[in-house]
Order: sequence, then C-alpha cells, then structure tokens
Amino acid sequence: MTIRLTLAAACSAIAISGSPLSAQAGLCQEQTTIPFTGNISLGSNSGMFFDINVLNPVGIMVSELDTDAEGPAGMPFTLEVWTTPGTFVGNQTDASVWSLITTGSGVTAGNNTPSLVEFPANFNLPQGPHGVALRIIGAGHNYSFGNGSNDFYSNPDLTLTLGESQVSLFGSFPIPNRVWNGTLRYNCGSNTLGTNYCEQTTPNSTGQLGRLGATGSDVAFADDFTLVASNVPSGQFAYFIASRTQGFIANPNNSQGNLCILGNLTRFNGLGFLGIISGGSFSRQLPLTNFPEPPSFGVTVLAGDVWNFQLWHRDFLPGSGPTSNFTEGLEVLFQ
Repeated sequence: MTIRLTLAAACSAIAISGSPLSAQAGLCQEQTTIPFTGNISLGSNSGMFFDINVLNPVGIMVSELDTDAEGPAGMPFTLEVWTTPGTFVGNQTDASVWSLITTGSGVTAGNNTPSLVEFPANFNLPQGPHGVALRIIGAGHNYSFGNGSNDFYSNPDLTLTLGESQVSLFGSFPIPNRVWNGTLRYNCGSNTLGTNYCEQTTPNSTGQLGRLGATGSDVAFADDFTLVASNVPSGQFAYFIASRTQGFIANPNNSQGNLCILGNLTRFNGLGFLGIISGGSFSRQLPLTNFPEPPSFGVTVLAGDVWNFQLWHRDFLPGSGPTSNFTEGLEVLFQ
C-alpha cells in the first residue's frame, strides 16, 4: 500500500512485505518500495488490521495509496480506511469504536502488483498511536503470513506494527499473524498547514536543518492554530517569530541561520510562549484573536490574512561556541 502526500515536500515511504526496511536519516526522505510478495488472500469485504504510531510532532498527511489487490488486472474496487485511537488489538469485532475517515477507488493491477487507490480528499493522522483497518470491496486482499521478522517497521516519523486479517471486516473472527503488503508514502512535518520556504543552509547542533509546520486549524477565529518545530536541539532556549512580510537576512547578529521574515516582527517570547526545546521539537498554540503585532497588540487575525513564521533558538556548535539558528519559514493563509 502506498500513501503519497499531496503537498510539495520530500516524502518518506515504508514498504511492507519481504524484509524490514531501515530508516533513512532526515525528515520525509524517499525510500525504495519492496516488491509485493503476498502468499495468501481473502475476497471482497475482507479487512486488514495494523497499528501506526506517528512519531512526527506534526503528524502525517495522506492523499492516496497502493495496495496488493487480489484479482485479475482491470477490476475496479474501493478501499475504506478506518481508524480507532490506540490500537486495533481487542477492537476487531467492535465497529462502534472505529471511524471511517475516507473511501478511495482503484483498479487492480494484478496479483502482487501495486494497485493505486486515490481518495477524494487528504486525511491527517496526528502524532500518537492509531489502529488502522482497511476494507476492500470489489476485489480481495493479498497479504503475507507473519513470521516475527516481517511484522514491524519504523523510521523517524512512525512505526508500523502488523497485523491481522478478517474475512468480513468487524463481522468475523480475526486471523492473527497476517501482514498487509504495501508501501506507505506520506507528507509530514513542514507542510501539514501552510507552505514552507527559505530552507536553512547550515545544520544546527543536531546535524539537521530545523523544520517548521503547523497543526490544528488555519480558520482565523478557531483559535486552535499550533506551530511545531522539529529537528531542533533539545535543552536550548527558543521562541517563535512572525511577520506579514517575507524577506531574507543572512546570519543576523552572527547567527548560524538566516532570518526569512521582515517588517514588524512579532516575537512570541512572552510568558507561556518562550521555552526550552525538549525531545527535538518545540510547539506553541498561538492566540489568533489576540495577536501581538508591533507597534500595537491585541490584533485579531482575519480571513484572508497571510502570516509568515519561524522559530529562533539558541544553539552550541562544537568549535563555534554559543550561537543561534532558525528553522525554515512557514507561510500560512488564514481562511
């Protein structure tokens, strides 16, 4: 199964079949799909279960996938994606705890060949554990026997734990040690909301470039807009900055990074907004109905407003002593 993000950013993939797939360094980097090797199948209305634990603080965004659809090439089918909080284990026959989040359509490409499934709209899986169930209608599932070495995969963004099958989703006895075949592709981190720009050129002390994304809602009056920085050094002081104007100043005040906004800079360094980076990420929910825009305060973000954001943080580079750096920029059009 392949999940591809729609936004223009690098992607990450986890292939499921044959052998474990090692993680690559960095955020959302492309990985090679392992050929599908299903050796058992179930027919229409069958289900596959697995768990996804999303590690990336800003979640992953899904728009389409491939799956190993059983049947001759050219058969139209639909695929439902269901989720439940936590894990599928213990919930396989309780439909009341599951939510249908999207239904896609595809055409079989032949056994053990990736069949593309396209969804009418993107869907997000936020940080944390999720049980996932896939119901196929009009074709069947090809999948593999679990053998203890092919049922767990991980990279820096997520882990996958597989899995079980079911002849009739939520309506029959679950069959253990069954591994769904496929490849996950997803967009993550920097493009959950908004558009990234001005990628930094100098890695911080983590050896990576700081990333910036947003979760929640970009609806102006919803007041649940949260900025999330990742790939930033734990233990360092940080705060977000914002402006209506993009720009570029290289290495301001001897920083290792570049300032990517100009004009009246809003610094979210008041009580509750500044802080110490922990676990390689830093996040804050911003008050859209009480936005501090110099020279005045208490500005309300309105529909149609465009704002640009960055995270500034202190850092310590071996051989350079105390310094600072920035994440990339994030431009958000509020709805």
